[in-house]
Amino acid sequence: MTRNYLDALKKLLPPVSYDRNVINLNVELTAESNALNNVNRSAQAVLGAITPFGANEMLEDWERVLGLHTDIQELYQARLD
Repeated sequence: MTRNYLDALKKLLPPVSYDRNVINLNVELTAESNALNNVNRSAQAVLGAITPFGANEMLEDWERVLGLHTDIQELYQARLD
């Protein structure tokens, strides 16, 4: 799911105090929007890692916690089984 944080951040600005089309302001809001997108992406990864079946790149952590010794060169599905 992609969220449009840039539009949301622009809507949070007071309408009279800021010109929403000024380049410097757009650059700053774009940077903040990108940071929020990164946080959202990381949160989704952590949420998926609640179980090993959705762990994806965190599968190694599950293997470590459960004391499993696997070859990290194996395919993801083989390691999941």
